[in-house]
Amino acid sequence: MEHILESAYQSRSARRPAARILGKATCLLLVCLAVVRVILRDCGFPVVAHAGTAGIEWGSGVAVGRRAYRLARDGDIMTVRVKVIKPGPFKSDAIFRRLKGVAERTTKLAEKEFGKAYKTWKHKPKPHRMVKVTGQGITWEVWFTDQIFAWVSEGTKGPYKIPKAGPGLLVFPSGYKAKTTPNVLFSKSGGSYGSTVFVSGQVTHPGIKPRNFDKAVMKYVTPWYVKWNADAIKVGARESGHSI
Repeated sequence: MEHILESAYQSRSARRPAARILGKATCLLLVCLAVVRVILRDCGFPVVAHAGTAGIEWGSGVAVGRRAYRLARDGDIMTVRVKVIKPGPFKSDAIFRRLKGVAERTTKLAEKEFGKAYKTWKHKPKPHRMVKVTGQGITWEVWFTDQIFAWVSEGTKGPYKIPKAGPGLLVFPSGYKAKTTPNVLFSKSGGSYGSTVFVSGQVTHPGIKPRNFDKAVMKYVTPWYVKWNADAIKVGARESGHSI
């Protein structure tokens, strides 16, 4: 939709009073146009406006009106053009493709963060990543099937008995220094130390405090995931012709 409103004014030397009155009328007109622009934008229609020979761009209604008044007072001719740009059909694929990329990027970041937890371990758990696209949206997941990793991350409730398997003796070092700390994604040096202990029967284990690796990873990853999603929606909307 395009409306062109044109008003021609008398020269300054011929009819100054009339030009001044017309200038005030033009001021009111442009204020009204500014209101129309706000209404159209609230309805989802971006508006581009330009005022003829003087090159007036949209600003506040008052500022535009004052400029129009000065033009009319000096006998200039001004053309005000208001153009409503109707967006084309929304292309959801553009945003959907971007969001899927964010999910894949997030799983890689989460896998990298998990790796900090077992960096110094001799036993290396193997992570699994998945990005699933359904009619309900996009979901992503990073998980482990390793039992040792589960014991350390989720913890074990002690004390509990560890029986001796088969004939012979239970043999283990007298001390152990943990390589990980609860709620911290970091693995330091540590392990067994001390003299060797021989036990003929079962032993009592105090249990393992949960390290909560999954919660620590989510705490780190979530702000990035939210930011990347917001950026993806903006870019996808721009590619679809619906800039945000």
